[in-house]
Amino acid sequence: MPIPKEIPEKILKSREACLDHADDLIRSANRILSDEKLPNISYHLAVLALEEIGKSSLIVMGYFANQSKSSWNPEKLYDDHIKKLFWATWAPTIGQEKLTGKQITSLQGLSKTIHSNRLQALYVDFDSNGPLLPSDAISKPQVVNLIDIATARLGMEREHKIGNITNKNYNTLNWFLSTSSDPEKRKLIFGGKSMEKLSSLGSTTKWINWLKVEFDQADEEAKKAMEKELQRTLPVEEITFKDKWKIKIRLFTNSHSIRPKPLNKWNKLSSFIQLYPVGGKKNNQLILELTLPENISIHQLWPAAWEVARKFVVALNIGSLGCFWWYIPEHVSHFYDKIIDLDNKGMGIKLERNPILKIDWKQDVLSDSNLMNTALCFGMISANNKTELSQSMDAYVTALAFLNKNDIHLQLETNALKFFYESLKLGMKHFNDWDETTCFSNKIKELLEHHNLDENEIINFKKISEQFELSNPSFDNLKISLSEVAVLKVICDAYFILQFRKMAEETKPR
Repeated sequence: MPIPKEIPEKILKSREACLDHADDLIRSANRILSDEKLPNISYHLAVLALEEIGKSSLIVMGYFANQSKSSWNPEKLYDDHIKKLFWATWAPTIGQEKLTGKQITSLQGLSKTIHSNRLQALYVDFDSNGPLLPSDAISKPQVVNLIDIATARLGMEREHKIGNITNKNYNTLNWFLSTSSDPEKRKLIFGGKSMEKLSSLGSTTKWINWLKVEFDQADEEAKKAMEKELQRTLPVEEITFKDKWKIKIRLFTNSHSIRPKPLNKWNKLSSFIQLYPVGGKKNNQLILELTLPENISIHQLWPAAWEVARKFVVALNIGSLGCFWWYIPEHVSHFYDKIIDLDNKGMGIKLERNPILKIDWKQDVLSDSNLMNTALCFGMISANNKTELSQSMDAYVTALAFLNKNDIHLQLETNALKFFYESLKLGMKHFNDWDETTCFSNKIKELLEHHNLDENEIINFKKISEQFELSNPSFDNLKISLSEVAVLKVICDAYFILQFRKMAEETKPR
């Protein structure tokens, strides 16, 4: 679709408003640095100025993207601090015919560095040595340098004639914006080989054109490889275990924090399941890498990887007595962004559901013993397909799914509790701890007493379990909350770990 010859007045005014605000922020940054001598506050204002300059470019590009039904969504970038900084720092190089290696080095990673410095300069942090003050995080030369960058960038953007864009240039630029929005492709774009090519070409326009050719060729090769794989026939007589597929999965937890040391021990012992921390402050995330052999065809890859992943997640949940899943519920206490009291000078107020829909886990570190239990559980689960134990684990993973979908929009505590109950019931039947001739609610009562719950909780649980046994259960006047779900989950976990240990002992060579 051809781009419009004229840009609407509202787009131009929005762009100009961003630049005017950037000008105000730069003047404020200079004044606070000279009068108040607060380099951290001045730095933050200079960063905001750069963000507004970046946003001014994105507003124009966003208009073109909307007109041509682009594959990237510019509106998502308006609140992305790093993307706005990236566009503010790299935009002047687009179309520049002379770009030196020194310029490239200074630009590489600049937006992340600026944002990281800004965060250090905004909040009081602390470590074992005491508080880390924002005023100590930024030096005067750092502020002066950033203000100079923002001032120069503002001047360049004021002089930039946005009407001189051609269809060809826009299409190439639109491709670059869309591709660089993909985190994996962005690593390649700003990786070593790509930066070397940019330095040798000395022009971002030529560099982007080169990138597009490289990515198009890679896509074509991937397409051919996929077609070849789809036609591949597996060896009938020979079973091979050569590594072929690597599947990367990200798990989240609100029950444990992730540390590298226990994971390193696991990785030394495990060949096809590797565990990695995410790093930084994301210590509630765990990377799981599965490596599967070449005797699994691409047609079999989805069910094979899905089965292994689900079994491992079940084993990890049981082995840790915690909660790990592909995501964690977000809307657990409120449904709004902001509530303002119009009669009280626009004061913001906060209303929350009480109690919030979140289990109060102990927040332990994922330890060596947790992972040893996980390995035990995974081995026993994997060795018992098509049994009542397998059905029990299916019920367990369904309970986990309900637990992690539970939020204020759709409360699923009863569903989660029901499936943990079914998991325990099937498991106890498998291990001959329940023979179906007695009421299972009595078995639940025995387990609860063993775990030292108080009498009222035991009575409530027994009544709930009795309802679960009915074809038309009614839970009126019964307490079912996340607390009950957490208790039954931990009882399931403790029971299965005990039984799996017995199984392991029985299979040991004498």
